[in-house]
Amino acid sequence: MEENRIHLTINFLVKPDVTHIYPEGEAEFYLVEKLRDLPGRRAVWKAYVYGTNVLLKVYNKHAKQHRDVDAEWDNAIRLMEYNLRAASPLFRCVGKNGEMALAFEYIDKGEIFTEHIKTVKNPLYILKSLFEMHAKQHNVGCYQSDNHLGNYLCTKGSGLYMLDAGSFVFSKEALSSEERVSNLAMLMANIPLPLHGLINNGMSCYVALCSEGVDKKALLRDVLDAKDKAIQIRLKKYLKKTRRSCTEFERKDWGGKTWLACRELPLELKNKLKEDPDQFFDKSDLLKDGNTCTVTKLAFGEKKYVLKRYNRKPLGYQLSHIFITPRALRSWTNGHALNLFGIKTPRPQACLLVRSGRLMQRAYLLMENIEGETLDQIDAEKIFSPRSPIPEAFCNRWNELEAIGATHGDMKASNLIVTPKGDLTLIDLDGLKFDKTDRSHQRRREKDMRRFMKNWEGNTELIKTFQDALLL
Repeated sequence: MEENRIHLTINFLVKPDVTHIYPEGEAEFYLVEKLRDLPGRRAVWKAYVYGTNVLLKVYNKHAKQHRDVDAEWDNAIRLMEYNLRAASPLFRCVGKNGEMALAFEYIDKGEIFTEHIKTVKNPLYILKSLFEMHAKQHNVGCYQSDNHLGNYLCTKGSGLYMLDAGSFVFSKEALSSEERVSNLAMLMANIPLPLHGLINNGMSCYVALCSEGVDKKALLRDVLDAKDKAIQIRLKKYLKKTRRSCTEFERKDWGGKTWLACRELPLELKNKLKEDPDQFFDKSDLLKDGNTCTVTKLAFGEKKYVLKRYNRKPLGYQLSHIFITPRALRSWTNGHALNLFGIKTPRPQACLLVRSGRLMQRAYLLMENIEGETLDQIDAEKIFSPRSPIPEAFCNRWNELEAIGATHGDMKASNLIVTPKGDLTLIDLDGLKFDKTDRSHQRRREKDMRRFMKNWEGNTELIKTFQDALLL
């Protein structure tokens, strides 16, 4: 394979009458942009061939290659036959090194749902479209088994499209109520928590399109009852995902080091961090220089980051923590978990653990930079002003943590950043936990609230402002 090019032989067209566009035989594909990647399994490209752009899925040779290719191709054809909105399959092809590839129509000006929902002005409209799409799927007897929002594509002019046909499941008739509830509950578990107030509107669109024979009132009740359990299932799976190589993250272990990083992080920055992360700690530009950790800002290209170094502890501490998850790794996992559910916190970008044998020596955590001031730096009068958005923002973060069964562990004002727009971002997630029992969760939650209110000792007006917000 030449750089940015791949030679494949087109050997099957979904519509034989398009041979004048895509003639069978060997063709050279120009790889324009890599859209997704699962190392060792498959890569998804925007590619150019015969004067047109196509979506090219290239499957490497592995034990389940034929199964994956056939599932994607056959399911894509079935979705097309059901007139469900997905990229149309075009042709199959093979390579000289055992790779197999599928080509689909390229949908221009599309944006993955997870990114689109962050900036769209009217999220209700796109959420309604998502629930309507699910009603159409369920009515014809199919559903997306991997039902996360990264498997949907939003376009400005053409609406919503389904992705990843290979993970669709088909039955001979419309889905049963139990199947609908299960699939919808998992969909809701993937919708960012700040948008859950719109879920009832989305479900109204869904039930309006349900096929006959569905008990709509019972369906609504059962889906909402199943949502909390689905959130915990989603959370448990994702916590494990953050610590292995996948389409979103990369992991490497070598010479006593463990490296985790987001795949989109610039390669040059990755290499610098893996080689010598200490090169970024200039004494003149430190945000914090303590015995426990050292924190600095760094700029790379057009982006700014915060790099945190967890300093070496005494031998006794190291020995007592051999079987305890390192703080940097906890922060890495917790940060991604909160981002998954739309809870505002800096997204971790990389994590490097350095061990000597089984003893932890140092650790590093790279995070996106969030502009703003910590809550303890804000004048009290600005907080309890009638127009201040801060009390409501705190209430939102508090309720969002409750929705996923999490407690922060150190809810002091310096661990909350007030952005220029007045929103609140949680930081310092080393002590955040997903509590295993209701009793421990309630105990830690009460501790969080006591710690938060301790910030305002002696200021009864400010305490009342936050208490009133929490009661709304």
